[in-house]
Order: sequence, then C-alpha cells, then structure tokens
Amino acid sequence: MPDYYHLRVVAEMNNEFIKVVKIKGNKVPWHYHDNSDELFYILEGELKMEIESESEVMFKSVDLFVVKKNTKHRVTSRDESKLMLIEHKNTSHTGNVTPEITKTLNRQIKYD
Repeated sequence: MPDYYHLRVVAEMNNEFIKVVKIKGNKVPWHYHDNSDELFYILEGELKMEIESESEVMFKSVDLFVVKKNTKHRVTSRDESKLMLIEHKNTSHTGNVTPEITKTLNRQIKYD
C-alpha cells in the first residue's frame, strides 16, 4: 500500500466493497455513515476505536469490529496499522465530512 490513508478497493461482493488501508496517526475525523454499517478488521498493528459517548477500545491484529450506521466514530493508530474495511458501495469512507484524507471512489479503485 503506497500511502497512509489511501483506501484501495481489493474486491467487491454483492453491494459491498472490500478495502485495505494503512494508517498512522489521527487524521480520521469524527464522522458517521447514515445509511450503512462499516466493518473493521485489523490486519496488522493496533487501532484505537472511539465511539461518541462510549469508552475508547483498543483493537489489535485479527480483531474485528462493526460500527453501526449513524454512530459517530473515529479511529487512530499510534504506530502503523493495516486494516481491511467492508463498506457499502455508496458509502463515503469519511462519512458526513470531507477532510484532506477523503478519496473519491475512482481513486480508491485505481491508485494514481
């Protein structure tokens, strides 16, 4: 994976995209997805999941977590982490906000 925060679609199944991404730091903002759940599977490293009004949770390699739709959340990683995400094809990976890390679907399918 070339850059941090550059999601890449690696497969599709039904109406879902399976994506991989490498993150480090705290660039993912608080956001939510109003029409679908989002699955996180930690491939390598550790990931801190924050859900609004709940205690933060640390996940490590091979942990899996589903964020339900309309749930405000963000993820951070002190060191490099590699993740797999499963998201509905119509879901923006940064939900209801558009920070600098937001990538169009075209850029997720083909890295330029």
